[in-house]
Amino acid sequence: MYNFNTESLRETECQYCHQKYPTNYLDLHEAVCPLRDSINRNSRDRMPIATAPNFRDISDNNNFPLEELRPEEHGIDRAKPINNKKKNNLLQSIKNHKQRAVIIVVIVVIIIVIITVSTTLGVVLGRKSTTNVINGTDTSSTDSSTTTTTKTSSTISATTTKTSIGPTCLLSTWNENGTTIAGSQDGIHGDTPGFLYKPRDLFIDNNDVYITDTLNRRIIKYTLNIAQEHTIISDITTRGIAFASEKQIIYFSNFISNMERIERVNKDGSGGSSTIVPSGVLSICYSLVVRLESTYICDTNNHRVILWFNVNSSYVNVAGGNGFGTDPNKLQTPEGIFVDDDGNIYVADTRNHRIQLWKQGASEGKTVGGSSLSLAGSGMKDLRNPTAVIVDKYGTMFIADTGNHRIVQWLKDDTQAKSILVGRNGLAGLSLNELNRPTNLKFDSEGNLVVVDSENNRIQKYLVDNSHCL
Repeated sequence: MYNFNTESLRETECQYCHQKYPTNYLDLHEAVCPLRDSINRNSRDRMPIATAPNFRDISDNNNFPLEELRPEEHGIDRAKPINNKKKNNLLQSIKNHKQRAVIIVVIVVIIIVIITVSTTLGVVLGRKSTTNVINGTDTSSTDSSTTTTTKTSSTISATTTKTSIGPTCLLSTWNENGTTIAGSQDGIHGDTPGFLYKPRDLFIDNNDVYITDTLNRRIIKYTLNIAQEHTIISDITTRGIAFASEKQIIYFSNFISNMERIERVNKDGSGGSSTIVPSGVLSICYSLVVRLESTYICDTNNHRVILWFNVNSSYVNVAGGNGFGTDPNKLQTPEGIFVDDDGNIYVADTRNHRIQLWKQGASEGKTVGGSSLSLAGSGMKDLRNPTAVIVDKYGTMFIADTGNHRIVQWLKDDTQAKSILVGRNGLAGLSLNELNRPTNLKFDSEGNLVVVDSENNRIQKYLVDNSHCL
């Protein structure tokens, strides 16, 4: 039963069918009353009669057909009430559109964040991978435990960027008369300031030259154009040296108690040194190259080159390691290495009188300088006990042909040297255009050639001439 307020309801009789209807709906009923057309309506002056509602009739749909009173179903021209269903559908549609808009905005924001993070990470990784072709870069710490691996890795990658070193062009030349920048011009050895004793290796950092002064058992720094020296670390027997430029750390070999190990120290010598490769792994090391979290080490008396992983203190053979010999997969007392931007290793295969190129992951090397038959000689096709090699951006090799007391320039893919830069007569000497068993060489930032003239106890600098370059 409907619960109506009886005080607010009135009924009025239809003038056509004489049935009573609520006054508010009378007009609606009379407009559609079935007897309207059959009765002549004369007047409509009756006043509505207020009566109490018949609750039973009102609640009975048969006696009180409320559906007849809906104007929208009978075409009555009066304001239509709002359809709640349509209203709800409209609100739901608006809500759905808002949700879609929010989702789209969130997706766009996520994409922007991903792009930004990727770009930033790429820049950071790009910076970390920037290495000096000669000096190398290290970005890792070292574990004290050692894991030995004897297999040659075929999946090692060197993450480096292209680095420009050496001459400006292929037509660059060098003055054959050198200038002494460290040690005695007269070849005198000593342990007092201004003297060296059998220096072996070096690297260049801006205007500073760092030298392994082997028989004086120290690493010293000379500043170019100032003739000023400074001892970085002493009481060590060191030969090979490399520089991690990003962290400003020097890596060096140290022969202690008849055993070799690799240590490192801050560039200014502060804090003392720490061990990277412990004793018992290497025989003797004349050359090393630092790259990111790894160190390439020329393990001379084991006739191999190893790649030492600084992070987990393990290593793999990357060249040689098959005993000494002249076969393509063997080396014989190699003393110098160079690692290019693609991870290829150039080896000064000293006792085989040749330069071997070991492509990254290769199981054997290819002779790219000297005799493929491992024969020593003094001709333009020959080498004699080479101890160092560096390669410029054009693929040209510069070789310390130690036994011939000269530096030779060897173009890429050529079968003989292009020219002799220093030491044309092939004899040991002390003159400005002569050398006595040169053991290493580097380029400075201007392309000048700097040579370790070991038996003359001095470091020589040869000025570059780029006047023929376009």
